[in-house]
Amino acid sequence: MILWGNMHMSFNQHKTPSTKHQLILGNVYYELRKQLEMKHVSIFAPYTVYLRNVKGRFGHAKPQPDLSVVVSDHNIVRENCIVGAPDLIVEVLSHSNMDKDLVENVKLYEKNGVKEYWILDQFENKAYVYKLTEGGQYIKSEDSFIIESDLLQLELDLEKLF
Repeated sequence: MILWGNMHMSFNQHKTPSTKHQLILGNVYYELRKQLEMKHVSIFAPYTVYLRNVKGRFGHAKPQPDLSVVVSDHNIVRENCIVGAPDLIVEVLSHSNMDKDLVENVKLYEKNGVKEYWILDQFENKAYVYKLTEGGQYIKSEDSFIIESDLLQLELDLEKLF
C-alpha cells in the first residue's frame, strides 16, 4: 500500500507463525523423522484434517494442525488431507491460537480419538501432553523435560525442540 508517496507493508502478526514457532516445528519434525526412520509412519506439516465436530457431524471440524502423524490406519490419508483422526497431533502455541489449542482442540481431538495430542508452549518452553485412555478420555501428563510417547515408542528431549 502506498500512503503519501511512501510504501507501507502491512504484516498480519496473528496469521503468520513466528520464527520461533517455525523453528520448534522444524525441530519436532526432524526428531520424529530421525527416530521413526525405519517405521511405516506418515508425518504431515501442516495438513487439513477432517474430523467430527463436537456435535458429531463429520467434516464440519477442519483443523489444520502444525503436525499430524499417522501410524496405524494409512487409509485415512488422502491426496491433500486426512479424513479421520491422526494418531498424533502436535501444535506449537501462538498468541492467536492459544485458547483454541488449550481448550477447544483438546475436546475436539479427545472426542475424535486422537491418541496423543502434544501442545508445545514456545513462551514457557514446556509441553502439555495428552494421552487417550482406553475409556476415550485424555490424561494430561505432568510437566517434564522429556516427552514420552507410548504410541511412537520414543522419547523427545525438550531442549532439542526449544
